[in-house]
Amino acid sequence: MELSVYNIEGQETSKKVTLDDTVFGIAPNNHAIYLDVKQLQANRRQGTHKTKQRGEVRYSTKKLKKQKGTGGARAGSIKSPLFVGGGRVFGPVPRDYSHKLNKKQKSLARRSALSQKALDNSIRVVENISLEAPKTKEFLKIWEKQQLNGKKLLIVLPESNKNVYLSSRNLPNAKTIIASDINTYDIINANDVLFFEDAVDVVNRLLGSEICEFDVEYSAETTENQAFDGKSQPEESGNAGSEQSSSEQESSEQAGGEQPGSEQESGEQSGSEQPGSEPESSEPSSSEQAGGEQPRSAQAGSEQESSEQSSSEQAGGEQPSSEQAGSEQESSEQSNNETRE
Repeated sequence: MELSVYNIEGQETSKKVTLDDTVFGIAPNNHAIYLDVKQLQANRRQGTHKTKQRGEVRYSTKKLKKQKGTGGARAGSIKSPLFVGGGRVFGPVPRDYSHKLNKKQKSLARRSALSQKALDNSIRVVENISLEAPKTKEFLKIWEKQQLNGKKLLIVLPESNKNVYLSSRNLPNAKTIIASDINTYDIINANDVLFFEDAVDVVNRLLGSEICEFDVEYSAETTENQAFDGKSQPEESGNAGSEQSSSEQESSEQAGGEQPGSEQESGEQSGSEQPGSEPESSEPSSSEQAGGEQPRSAQAGSEQESSEQSSSEQAGGEQPSSEQAGSEQESSEQSNNETRE
């Protein structure tokens, strides 16, 4: 953004001044302006307010009246807040109202205020003024020629100028500050901001350098975060890859363990079926059938014997009981015969 420079007579010159877009061309942040103005006004408060409580009021401690029999409420001390001249309840006490605001927030607030003035066309740049002596009348003439009479004016100087400061100090609607002391409250409180030509470069350098510092810090933080993320991502990807490979191995092992078992089962089934199927498919002769029947009968007999043995073994626990019963019957018969005889 470029602005024309005006001379002392209020005429526009051919000179141009460039306003930094990072200082005069951002989107105004009203909340940041509010926080900065609030902090500035709070820090200016003295906080010396004080009232006396009932323990600090100097009065007699005598009981006002007797406790009972008056028909009114009981009263024990004239220091009570209920009586005129008594102490005050929860009155103000000395305190500190100042509070901290972040440096980035303050810079944003000042740049937002200047950007708002630039949007409203309330910034004017004049040539550097030097007065031989502090004369308010001469400064007032310059002010009227700039067509700024009757407005609240903020005059921004590049450096300390005693004559200009003393000449403008007695004007009710004008305030003179140095460019390094510019603040959000003075910018917002003024209708127009009058910059000396060299003061614009000072403001661009001061507020623009803060942006550069913040950008460097932010870029350093982002690079650190990116480096940290770059280190953590391969580890995570490696862990994920190992988990995937382990899961694949487990699935392959499970699949491999099932397939051999199924193959073995199928092999056993085929092996058991093939020997049995070969004799069935073959057609033996009559002599082979006759010779094969005897072994089958022998096998059947051996199977019957083995079944009888197993049944006898199973019933082996019952036989002794039957033998005992038979011996008992014999003994009872013998005793009966003896009695008969």
